[in-house]
Parts: sequence; C-alpha cells; structure tokens
Amino acid sequence: MTRPPRDPQAPLFSGGLLLWSLFQGACVLLPVGAFFVGLLHFGVPEAEARATTFVALVVSNFGLIIVNRSFSASIISALARPNRAFWGMLAATAALLAAALYVPPLRDLFHFGPVHLQTVGCAIGVGVVVLLGLELLKYLGLGSVMATARR
Repeated sequence: MTRPPRDPQAPLFSGGLLLWSLFQGACVLLPVGAFFVGLLHFGVPEAEARATTFVALVVSNFGLIIVNRSFSASIISALARPNRAFWGMLAATAALLAAALYVPPLRDLFHFGPVHLQTVGCAIGVGVVVLLGLELLKYLGLGSVMATARR
C-alpha cells in the first residue's frame, strides 16, 4: 500500500518479470528432470519414478509460490504473513496429491506406481532445494531487481 499504483499504460508483465519467470521455470525443470533421470538410472520402476517426480514438481511449485510472495522478504517473513488461502491451497493440494498417489483408481488414472517413503522424501528434498536456491538468488539481489522491474 506504500507503493504508488502501476501506470495503466505500462505492460502488465515487464520484460524483467518474464525473464525471471522463464529463469524460475528452468530452475524447476532442471533439478526435477535430473531427479527423474536419476531415479530411472538407479533402477526405480518407471511408474514409481513418474509418481515421485510428480511429487517433486508439486513441492517445487509451492516453493515458487513462497519465493514469489515477495521479491524482497525472506521465506520466514513470507510464511509468517497471514494468508488463509495459501494454507488452504497447500492442504487441498497435499490431500489431492496423496489421493493421486495412494487411491488405486486415481493412481491408475495417472499411470503412477506405488511410491516408497524414501523416494518421496527425496522428492520433497528436491523441492526444498529449488526453494532455497531461488531464495538465495533473491538474497543476492535478483529479487530487488525483479521487484523494480515488476512495477
């Protein structure tokens, strides 16, 4: 509320914001894709690897939401700000993800195999690494550059 409103003539998405978005997409694609290839390399069945990689993708997307709540605030302050919609969406997404992984008709619909706790833990770790990596880039100043580019 302390910022002046956006110029109505300015584009909705600045060039800097579009570049940041593409960069973030690559920051998710590379580790999640490498995770999938690694799972296959270590002999994880393809259906389980697909399911586990989907978990990594979902967790990474929530990492993106957290990082983008503010270009200048830390993870802690972003999570501390009240936002019932975020927590409700997190709970709903976790419930739907669990259903897709553990309810056999849904698991079959997505062609997912049974997952093991160890690989799911690794998938969550991939998402956390993406979150921390993007947060580090923000801390190094990219967040403030993007905040000004967003206006």
